[in-house]
Amino acid sequence: MGKLKSPLKELRQGRGMSQAQMALLFGYSKTYISELELGNIKLTERFILVLDELGLDSKKLAREQRAFRDEKREELKQMFIGNQQS
Repeated sequence: MGKLKSPLKELRQGRGMSQAQMALLFGYSKTYISELELGNIKLTERFILVLDELGLDSKKLAREQRAFRDEKREELKQMFIGNQQS
């Protein structure tokens, strides 16, 4: 798999925060933050509202995170198809 990096993870790391700290700030579990960063789940409306409350560009982050998730899924799809043809 490629070197895709979650925009949410970049945001968190750029602010020097752990997943646990971000989870506490946003009112979610560390597991939820991890799943978001992995692209396994979508940003919720509530999560986006918290981004807005913190003065962050939620629309841009949501768009970038969605593109990350789509690209990750496409890579996995290609891996699956490639493995079937072998």
